[in-house]
Amino acid sequence: MTQISIALLTFRPFLCLAYVLPKYCLYIAYIQKTFYLRMDTEIGMYLNHSTDI
Repeated sequence: MTQISIALLTFRPFLCLAYVLPKYCLYIAYIQKTFYLRMDTEIGMYLNHSTDI
C-alpha cells in the first residue's frame, strides 16, 4: 500500500507538469513572438527615421 501511494505522489507532479508545461511554453512563445515583432517594428521605424535625416 505504501509503495502505491509513493508512486502516486511521485507520478502526480509529472502529470501536472505534462499538463501545464505545454500551455506555459505556448504562452512564453507567444510573448517572445510579440516582443520580437515589436522590437522589429521599432528598429524598422528607427532605421526609416535615420535614413530620412
